[in-house]
Amino acid sequence: MQKKTLTKTLTLLLASGLLFSGCAQEAEEPKMIIIEEEEEEIAGVVGVTYQDVTLTKKITLEYRSVISEDLSFDVEREKVEEVLVEKGDFVKAGQLLISLGTKDTADQIADKEYEIRRMELQLEALEQKKAQDILEENFEFAVKDDGKGYTQEVHEDNLERIEDSYRNSIENYQDSLYIARLRLEELKDGGGDHQIYAPFDGVLTYVRQGLEESTTTIGSVVITIMDPEECYFFADKPEDARPLFQQGDIVSLNINGGLSNGDYPVELVDINEEDALRFRLVSGGEDLSIALGTKASITKVLGERDHVLAVPTRALHRAGDVTYVYVINELGEHIVRHVEVGLEGDTYTEIISGLEEGERIAASIK
Repeated sequence: MQKKTLTKTLTLLLASGLLFSGCAQEAEEPKMIIIEEEEEEIAGVVGVTYQDVTLTKKITLEYRSVISEDLSFDVEREKVEEVLVEKGDFVKAGQLLISLGTKDTADQIADKEYEIRRMELQLEALEQKKAQDILEENFEFAVKDDGKGYTQEVHEDNLERIEDSYRNSIENYQDSLYIARLRLEELKDGGGDHQIYAPFDGVLTYVRQGLEESTTTIGSVVITIMDPEECYFFADKPEDARPLFQQGDIVSLNINGGLSNGDYPVELVDINEEDALRFRLVSGGEDLSIALGTKASITKVLGERDHVLAVPTRALHRAGDVTYVYVINELGEHIVRHVEVGLEGDTYTEIISGLEEGERIAASIK
């Protein structure tokens, strides 16, 4: 490896597109550009050759289901008797997943009736308090001191504030009472089954640990089920990937790792949603068993040039709008040379002018 320490400031002379050629040029006075560089080491030597130049962009994706449901209990403080399934199990619609040691229906009815009566009393007390506040406001207005600006408009504003201050609480009690009364009717009609059942055929992607012998909490998720027939590869950054594809495109997807390792054709089936870009397996991949959360990638070719003069992309440097390389002359000296580039690829960059085949340049700067 050849190394050379650069000085703090390099001088780049540009003259009618011909730079540092070693030939005298008198047609134009050279234009001087100063390139500020920190002290660096030039490392390695590569030749200017003809190469195929390719520019790509890698899109990362994750395998997810579009149909899933979180399951929770609809009863409070009941004992969980047995959890009959584990994460990863495939279950059928209507299958019992978790059983509860529920109370007798008569006890549940008595509990619900007590709950309803308690809420009715709380609602009644709240309404009485509101009525008292309104009565006091009306009394204050009746004995008002006109000299203090207590107008009809002020009075109406005060009444409206009283109404607003109680409205949400009263409505919450009324809603809770409505639901509790419906539940009471269900219990009286024999609807006291609070077990957890599978809503559709699917795979369990989450089962809460430590459920057995615990007590239930309404609305707390205990199981998540997903439909394995509705799984897709979703782009991690759809906003970046969307401009690169059209709906219906069939491209190659790579899974690197796991039992499903390999390349598979996928079709873009959804490009119009704001926050989604999804692909599905086609042509032999439909029956492939892929774990949820599997990561994959699609490599999209953005540009190609076949057999063009090129240098490694890492060998290029820039100062403002000037692109340059370090050419190594016969004496082993490193000379700054301006170049015009075409397609900048992943590995190689096309050279339009400024270099010739066979010239040697510094491979990179450390």
